[in-house]
Amino acid sequence: MLSIIIFVITILISLSVHLANAQDSDTLFSSHDTTAYSSSLQQNSTEEKTFQQVSVFMPNEAVSIQVIHDSTSVFNGIYKIDERGYVNIPVIGNLSISNLSISQLIDTIKIRCIDYLPFPNIRVTPLMRLSLLGGFYKPGLYWIDSRNSLWDAIHLAGGFQREDGLKLLRWERDGKIISKNLTSLFQSGASLQSIGFKSGDQLCITSRPKTSFSFREHIVPFFTLFLSTLSTGLTIYTLSR
Repeated sequence: MLSIIIFVITILISLSVHLANAQDSDTLFSSHDTTAYSSSLQQNSTEEKTFQQVSVFMPNEAVSIQVIHDSTSVFNGIYKIDERGYVNIPVIGNLSISNLSISQLIDTIKIRCIDYLPFPNIRVTPLMRLSLLGGFYKPGLYWIDSRNSLWDAIHLAGGFQREDGLKLLRWERDGKIISKNLTSLFQSGASLQSIGFKSGDQLCITSRPKTSFSFREHIVPFFTLFLSTLSTGLTIYTLSR
């Protein structure tokens, strides 16, 4: 009879933990997701070609250079553009790029560094500054492609710590709130550039934990401890008979 009671208690412990996990399974976005959330860029070939041919490098921003098929290339990296519009690239040195398009910068690197490029395929990406502050798993200051979406930006910071994080998200610039309703922009997958984000903008969310009652936090620990203690006591009693 005692063995049956112990078995039932064990089942109850498992069920309590399962119910707690099920209650928290509807979290909107978390850094523990195994799927990498990254929306595809919503641009056709004409828009992409135009982007490649116009000057998009701004002072105090950055540029990412990557030699395709050569992960050890000395050119791979993120390079900050100074206030004059210059960037310091290995082998080339200081180079003014504020008046160059992406295509022109790629051609310049290929021509001036031909002896150092066994694989001449180069990817150049302009980057803007974006601060993600507060209730993210990895808050901080990030370089991000302006063609990425709001979803991509939040994923970069590891996702929300709170299940209601998207509702509390604020878009700020120079200490002023630009928008507090970002749900539709988040769901649309539109690029940061098309939404209107500028370098230096901030995405903020309060990191204060929710104060509402939580079954998992307030009940499960005590219930589990009680059942475990009871199970241990019954086991000892059975063995001592």
